Amino acid sequence: MEANFFRYAAAELFELIKGLSLNKVFSPCPGVWTFSFGSARNLVFYCLPKGGGFFLSKDKPPNPSNPSAEVMWLRKRLKNRRILDLINAWPLRKMAISMSGMQEHLVLDTIKGVSIVSDLGPLVHDPPWPDLDDILSNKDIWKTHPHLTPVLRNSLEQMNAHDGQVLLDTLSQGQVREFYVIYKETGGHYLSCFKPPGAKQYKSFGSAIEAAQFYCLPKVYELTGNVSVRRKDLSRQQKRLDKNLNKVLKDRQRLMNMVDEARLGELIKNNLYRLDAHQKTESIDLPDWQGHEEKIMLNSALSIKENMEKYFKRAAKGKRGLDFVSKREKELREQLDNLQSAPLPDLTVFSRGPKSKHLTRLDKKLTGIAVKKFRSTNGFIIIRAKNSESGHKLLSYGAAAHDLWMHVQGGPGAHVIIKRDHGLQEVPESCLKEAATLAALSSYRKNDDRAEVYLASVKDVRKVKGLGQGRVLMDGNVRTIIVNIDPFLESKLHLGKAEG
Repeated sequence: MEANFFRYAAAELFELIKGLSLNKVFSPCPGVWTFSFGSARNLVFYCLPKGGGFFLSKDKPPNPSNPSAEVMWLRKRLKNRRILDLINAWPLRKMAISMSGMQEHLVLDTIKGVSIVSDLGPLVHDPPWPDLDDILSNKDIWKTHPHLTPVLRNSLEQMNAHDGQVLLDTLSQGQVREFYVIYKETGGHYLSCFKPPGAKQYKSFGSAIEAAQFYCLPKVYELTGNVSVRRKDLSRQQKRLDKNLNKVLKDRQRLMNMVDEARLGELIKNNLYRLDAHQKTESIDLPDWQGHEEKIMLNSALSIKENMEKYFKRAAKGKRGLDFVSKREKELREQLDNLQSAPLPDLTVFSRGPKSKHLTRLDKKLTGIAVKKFRSTNGFIIIRAKNSESGHKLLSYGAAAHDLWMHVQGGPGAHVIIKRDHGLQEVPESCLKEAATLAALSSYRKNDDRAEVYLASVKDVRKVKGLGQGRVLMDGNVRTIIVNIDPFLESKLHLGKAEG
């Protein structure tokens, strides 16, 4: 956040939060802080080596389940204190907030971070503005005048003397009324409280805080590892393709059943000489190809011959439909393969698995339960039950409500759990695929090339008395994961005794 822009954003911020009581402090990840004032008003602040930023938001970024000691210390010091005043040290891109009941100040520094200090020292908040000629002739003037930022000096160099002086007067007198997100031709964008000469692409705002939210929100998403726009798009496409593929697979089964009716038509045809072709009945018993009697159900409103013809017509229709469905299935599988190979943004604290120190606590929960433990390539711990009894115990004692559950569709298999730190922790698609493959490898589908696997939250999986151990019912949101089965994945991900 450029220093001159910071000046106006901090001033607007104070007008919006003064007099409010601070309810709670959060830290979604190192360098990012959320100060919640209730009433859907949260100050999100982040620091970076080259300068961070801040904005107001109705929503809070996702937070780890266990707050750090620094967060707890700040909560204890700041909870329920009202905002009294704000010293806007904008040339240094930091602000000092005074609060009720405390002599110290809460300092938000976009470069160094958050602190509580009793001695603010010299904070420049009303700096001198040199003459235009001095600015243009002294390349090192920023060292004594940090508010003369590179973007400002570059703009002044490109302007004629009159326009440059107008810009300086506007900034020095604090008369800025419009704010911008400037898009550079070479890529990237930045915040500004003036429009640089030659700027071709930009978005203007009547409020610095609005511009800050537009610019800073994606930055915070990247820092916290929350789902970026790209990852959200990929996730939506994945769900849509999975849903469409499931429909196609159901259609294929239905059409195959129709094609199979040709066999019934042939049985009737081969025995028609000894039947009354015009008879109307609900069923007939005919010998199959091996001489065994088979009951064939008929539409009693039609004659035996008309039922035969109907079976042949439905079989022909099913065959035509299978040709279309096969092409559609191939298209969807190609789209899924392309989607799965698409690059995703790097994952940070909220998309990494639990740290190794959590394994000791997990081992205690799994004592006496026959399971295998794996670690995904993203670091998530995956637990797979060895039998129906251990599957029942795993759901009862080894899984939290916010963990994820997996089980192969349509037949016997192992219960699989993906451990999470909290319910908002994002699990990468690659990890879901690995866990689904581990579920398929311990199921009746283990020798197949592909398998469909259920995915749900543990809280949506119910053990029902009377169904038997390992049998469950699913409520709420259930997704299907379709995977190519890698028979060597177990050995790649299995946790040995030393680590597990």
